[in-house]
Amino acid sequence: MWSVGERWMEGGNDSDRGATIGSLLLTIVVGSLACGMPEQPGYGRAGAAAVETQLMEADRAFARATAERGLDGWIGAMAPDVARIDLQGAIARGPEAVRVHDAPLFTDPATRLTWDPTDAGVFVDGRHGFTRGKYKVTWAGGDAGGDPRTVGSGEYVTIWRRNDGVWKVILDTGAPDPPVAGAPDPVATFSILGYDPATGEIGGAVQSRVFSVGNGVLWAEAGVGAVATQAIVDVSYGPQAIALLRKKMAPAEVIRKVHQADPDPLPESWTKEGRQFAVMNAQGEVAAFTGSKASAWAGHRIGRYCSAQGNILAGPEVVDQLVQAFTTTEGHLSLRLLAALEAGQAAGGDTRGMQSAAMLIVRKDGGPWLHHDVVLRLQVDDNPEPIRELRRLVEKADVGRRESEEWWRKMAAEKKAAAKKTSGTSGEEQK
Repeated sequence: MWSVGERWMEGGNDSDRGATIGSLLLTIVVGSLACGMPEQPGYGRAGAAAVETQLMEADRAFARATAERGLDGWIGAMAPDVARIDLQGAIARGPEAVRVHDAPLFTDPATRLTWDPTDAGVFVDGRHGFTRGKYKVTWAGGDAGGDPRTVGSGEYVTIWRRNDGVWKVILDTGAPDPPVAGAPDPVATFSILGYDPATGEIGGAVQSRVFSVGNGVLWAEAGVGAVATQAIVDVSYGPQAIALLRKKMAPAEVIRKVHQADPDPLPESWTKEGRQFAVMNAQGEVAAFTGSKASAWAGHRIGRYCSAQGNILAGPEVVDQLVQAFTTTEGHLSLRLLAALEAGQAAGGDTRGMQSAAMLIVRKDGGPWLHHDVVLRLQVDDNPEPIRELRRLVEKADVGRRESEEWWRKMAAEKKAAAKKTSGTSGEEQK
């Protein structure tokens, strides 16, 4: 079945390795048990067919119980000596250990695991058998009213044992569907767009297990809006969306228009259905899109003046925590965006790890120099702890920003005083 170690289906090299491990487990487990059972006289093909039918029915009942009762239904079909093997080879033994191991995967009510057996076999002792088939994980979160989309899929095998006429699971494992061979790594990441109505600043922050993620994810223009482009990315979505925002198009319409206009030049290896992007206008109105083929777990959440999105994540709790941290943290926009990244990472982040991070914030004439709209542009391109390094840079920039603001306030005050003095002098001359 669904292997916990894939969470639910990792991408890139990790996914290739996981798929290989899972496939080997499927082959070894079924092969070894099939060969290891002793022959018993009088157990013919007709009897085997009847038992295989029982196994198929038991597996379908297992699927129904899980759909209806969640984790309790999942555990209820398992024998006291059950073993669950994940893609890294880790084993959870016994129903309670499996419950603890698998509990995080049943916490989101919008996520649903389904499967259907395609084959069954009985071993020669008549008390053991297997079922196998395809599983699917769907998610109904994100877009309000949207249809559930597939966020993970693969093959599974379940080994059963019959005691007192009841079939119980004694071993379960699986392998995710592999990515398309030769495709480049997706921009697997989590990001957040945010707006501060008190200052008019708008921007975003991002973290990923790719080199220099800031090179193609974040886009922003003062007085216009901000965009994040990621997953099976088409970087042109960024400038396209900014251009449409300049025309005062609503973010949701920008999303629709940009994705609809995508010619999908590489549908087999770099499909447009794997794109993920978010668009925010200069008033903080935001919309987001996660394609049905973005590497799982993938999804987005929209909060007050923010949007969090990610793919190849530990689960929906990552984007939930991004939004929660942004909306509850006080201070400058840079500190709120940073707090969001830290919370997302603490919730599991990108399942492949960390490598780079970036932040971009803009406001008309909000930069440190004359006629400069970039409040902050920071990139950590290659670092084992990119968010920690980003915090160091943000805090250093915050000191510089305060000094710059104080300098400009001083210049404005001196200019005002000089103008007042000049005005007073002119009035005396007129007398």
